[in-house]
Amino acid sequence: MQHLSYNKLHRYLLLLSNTLFILLYLILLYFNRYSSDDHFFVYDAKARGVIGAALFTAQTWTPRPAEMLLYNMLTRYLPEQIVLIGYGLSVMFLLIAALYRLIFLLIKKTAAQLPEYSLQYVVLLCCSFFFSSFSIGETWFWLCSSAGYLFSLVSFLWGIIFILNKKNNFTVYLLLLLCFGYTIGAAETFAATTIFICWVTLFIYIYIYRSSLSKLVELPSFKKLLFISSLSSIALLIIYSGQGTQFRRSLLTQAGFFDTLYISAKTMAWLLLKRIPFQIPYVLLFSAPFIGLGKQLVGNGFTPAIFTKRNLFLICITFLFLMYISLIPASYIMSDRGPDRSLTIIAFLLTLLFAYIFTFLGYKYHDRIGNSVTSAALILSSGMLIYTTIQQYSIVEQYSSEVDKRIELVLKENKKGRTEPMELKPLPPSGYYYSTELSADTTFYKNTFFKQHYGLNFSCYVK
Repeated sequence: MQHLSYNKLHRYLLLLSNTLFILLYLILLYFNRYSSDDHFFVYDAKARGVIGAALFTAQTWTPRPAEMLLYNMLTRYLPEQIVLIGYGLSVMFLLIAALYRLIFLLIKKTAAQLPEYSLQYVVLLCCSFFFSSFSIGETWFWLCSSAGYLFSLVSFLWGIIFILNKKNNFTVYLLLLLCFGYTIGAAETFAATTIFICWVTLFIYIYIYRSSLSKLVELPSFKKLLFISSLSSIALLIIYSGQGTQFRRSLLTQAGFFDTLYISAKTMAWLLLKRIPFQIPYVLLFSAPFIGLGKQLVGNGFTPAIFTKRNLFLICITFLFLMYISLIPASYIMSDRGPDRSLTIIAFLLTLLFAYIFTFLGYKYHDRIGNSVTSAALILSSGMLIYTTIQQYSIVEQYSSEVDKRIELVLKENKKGRTEPMELKPLPPSGYYYSTELSADTTFYKNTFFKQHYGLNFSCYVK
């Protein structure tokens, strides 16, 4: 009876935590507005067309054809709020669906059935990923950034699903091309990391089947992995040698091979010492309930091979290794550490690592860790989500209102025929958003993009 009452309480607390997170996410989607570079890309898509704008970006800044084609198609034909809400809902749905499917494929090989509340745990995992992001605004709500980095991650996860799919027909290969085509063509820094993972996995396959290579080449997953790794590598080489990438690198200090490795190592140390410690409290809070998942697996016919101290050590080492590898592309292009949005993959890996650790603890020490631990973690996370939702609502509602008033004001002045520069009132804090605030310099890129987007005959600035 006590066990049943705990399961019921655990289920309700999971649902409460999930509901609060989705509510927070929906509120943030509703009040979201275009920001910074969005203004230029929206203007450019309307001025040059979907393909013309993508080609222009590839030639003058960065060759991200997949991201820019998606971005241009959305922003050219749909109004701002529909684009931002529709994109945000789609990326969250696809992320949840991909993680649920991957967990299903993993547990299907080792357990009799999926644990209870698997979907709720996936939503909780997305919640943990959300709060572990190094910049929530850049990762989730700044469209031109999220479409590059976050959606690339989602595409990569779906690509893995199609690789693991036992079917080996034309449709599966087409879906593979779409998934990896977007990953490679949307964020060159993330693309390099995913290709590295693919090639390492291929060599692991070869090592495992070294005594029977004839069986290896018959495996559908190996064929698909070899196919996509080869094409993706060629595509990435074309992107890195593209005119836009070379032009951007010419504006920065050129980093050689050893310089790039040094910059990556320095960035990794900076992250481990100065950035990740601030993310850890959030990750711990939303990962602790996974102890309950580990407990469920005990009586679920689950093969315990994955939950060994040796595997825990190897997974931690793999996390550090992949973390370093993921920093190399941005270090090469930027000759310095990349922006927070380029750390999306690290935030995701950090989320997975801690979810695994707490699932491991729940499985290995199910008889020592009381049920009150998971319940307390869920209660604390729900309280934190309630506080954050109330706080962010008051911030972003005011912010979006002031953004709308600013746009209404400048359009009215433009209609009157104004040509002299106009000083604007500063925007309030933007909360979890990437602020669209302008500079005191009318020639600053944010000011210029804002002017182009709204077709103004005068410059705007903020003191």
